[in-house]
Amino acid sequence: MEDKQPKGNTNVTEAVVSASDDSVEEKYRRLYEKMDKTARSRFIASRRFELQETLSLYTVVLMSCAVIGLTLLDGLEMLAPEAAKASAFLQVFAAIGVLVYSVILSKSDFALHAYRHHECGIAINHLRNSVFKHMVDMPKADKFNNLSDSYNTILERFENHLNLDFEIMLVRSKHYHKFYDVGFCFKSWVCVKAFLVYWHYLFFMLLSVAGLAWIGLAFDG
Repeated sequence: MEDKQPKGNTNVTEAVVSASDDSVEEKYRRLYEKMDKTARSRFIASRRFELQETLSLYTVVLMSCAVIGLTLLDGLEMLAPEAAKASAFLQVFAAIGVLVYSVILSKSDFALHAYRHHECGIAINHLRNSVFKHMVDMPKADKFNNLSDSYNTILERFENHLNLDFEIMLVRSKHYHKFYDVGFCFKSWVCVKAFLVYWHYLFFMLLSVAGLAWIGLAFDG
């Protein structure tokens, strides 16, 4: 499957380096489609970083609540000896989880990455509108070179998105289904890859909820 952009900016721009016998109209069309796919992928990457920040925050909050609740149970001596051992294990496990996700939140800069990818998408969309205007009017080769150079400049200013972001864009954008093999197997594989990005957040949040439910049952008992 061609046009897998996230391998590097050289791949992102290869569609604009067309053969010498390509018409000017064809060059504009290929550049426009390249910008469209890249901008869509950057917006998806921005939302991915936003979701990672949100899930990290929720994970820290839930696990912190679990640690506090389990510590309270131990202090009130409301658990049987075997349950107390399990509670101590869960406290250590949850405390490590809080530490790990706190470090992830402080070091990963999810919000900054989300903002930068969104900013890149907006910049590419703005330039894409200029390309479309020239496509409607009489396309000119010298203008194309300027627009292509501007596109490359934008790509050099920002980090690239993941291959997963590009694949999600293909799944969501029905317009490109006729150009790519976006069948059931491809969609399923993309879902699996997306799940692997977020599974640990869901696991620790569910574990924290289970711990809080156990605490609630202990108080009810």
